[in-house]
Amino acid sequence: MERQNNSSFTILTLLFLFSVVLASPPSSWPYFHPNSGQTSIAIPDQIDTSWQVNFGDSIQIYPTISPITGWINQHQQEVVYLGTSIGVFCVSVDHGQIIWFYHTTQPVKYTPAYWDTNRLYVPAGDSLICLNPTTGQWLWGYHCSGNLFHVIGLGDYVGVVDDSSYVYVFAYQTNQLAWRSELLSPKGGCDNTSLVLDSHGCVYVVTGGNQSAYYDFKIFKFNLDSGQVVWSSAEGPLWEPGGVRMSPVLRHDSILVFGTHTDFGWTSSIYNYRTSDHWRTYRQTFTYSDGPVMASPAVDSGGHTYFPTANFFLALDDSNGQIRQYDFPFDASSPVIDPNHKIIFGTLDGRLIVIDQTNGLISEFPCSGDLASPAIGSDGSIYIAGNNTIYKFSASLGQPEGSVKVVKRNDCFGVHPNPFHQQLMVDGASGLVEIYALNGRLLCRAKQPGLFKWRTNGLPGGVYLVKINRQIFKVVKD
Repeated sequence: MERQNNSSFTILTLLFLFSVVLASPPSSWPYFHPNSGQTSIAIPDQIDTSWQVNFGDSIQIYPTISPITGWINQHQQEVVYLGTSIGVFCVSVDHGQIIWFYHTTQPVKYTPAYWDTNRLYVPAGDSLICLNPTTGQWLWGYHCSGNLFHVIGLGDYVGVVDDSSYVYVFAYQTNQLAWRSELLSPKGGCDNTSLVLDSHGCVYVVTGGNQSAYYDFKIFKFNLDSGQVVWSSAEGPLWEPGGVRMSPVLRHDSILVFGTHTDFGWTSSIYNYRTSDHWRTYRQTFTYSDGPVMASPAVDSGGHTYFPTANFFLALDDSNGQIRQYDFPFDASSPVIDPNHKIIFGTLDGRLIVIDQTNGLISEFPCSGDLASPAIGSDGSIYIAGNNTIYKFSASLGQPEGSVKVVKRNDCFGVHPNPFHQQLMVDGASGLVEIYALNGRLLCRAKQPGLFKWRTNGLPGGVYLVKINRQIFKVVKD
């Protein structure tokens, strides 16, 4: 979710990923935790870096996007999908190899959604793009009214919200637009949010609030099949300080939970709304110095809710009593919670954090840049991304076999000139050189390490990707 004016804001409102209670079996939308922040896979007791892929300075990974895991080749090969400033990468979980790349004309700033082996839904600017997750082939697209946030699976539908406050819901089987909402909040808009699905066939969305003052947010409840508004807070007074810049979650399928963010020194708050009658059942406020609620909360299997703020990580029980407060001097992303009650999240200052619900901090690992929420693979491996690098953390066996040391751009090699005309020089002393078109097609590969000359032989002008070991550079042919 994209930062507003200050770099501490964006991480962080992430994740619709944690805002979902699916109506269809979890295997249909095997995001990496299909139910309000939980994952059914336990992470290892001891983890260490397995590999990292650096995409180079010309490619950006936004702190509003999380990697997601999926499968290709009839569920034979597990992969990670990652949106970037130039498109979507499909990367092998084994060694970080690029399997395919799809170039988008607009950056992918928010998290895609994956349906089994048949669909990958990507929010690229104001367009929703559907790709074949095995090949990266374009299947269909839809142009929306505004820039899209996180895409979410809704049983037999897929839904997304844009920054013009429209909701779009598409039928999975037909790829047709099932319905589009009216403008939800003409004065406020939405930001860093997504839909929430309950088990009764209704979806919820919370608008951001008034843009000039960050207050007066609104809650809407829709019938999933028809798009009819079942209830909205516009039907009665709901004036609350603070704007909502995150995805809400459902607790036990009956309580809608979210937090607020302000820029003017007012209080920020945590809210619970009962979905049956939409009555506010709970509110806890913080002064601005305590830190606004910056990211979407997560709910574990016991109904405990975890709220990341700018200065601490708050855990509430099913009755909203405080279980514990974890104090950290940095902003945290939305967490993932495994069956052993380990809480995994990224931070604004580039650290992967694992804490135990009872005993507190277990471990932390330095990464790079603003980290969004992690993904959990089928073997409990953790995938997390920031700036221009994606990391895999897996079971620690001393120094992991095949671990990758990623050199910085200027350490051992060069790519020049850039832009180039007919010939590109690549110093591949640090590893194998491969050059790809933006559709992921391999154009050439060096036969051995060392200085490599690529002659384009009549290829059209445009953007190409140079891969050296695990580092990737974008180059331009004029």
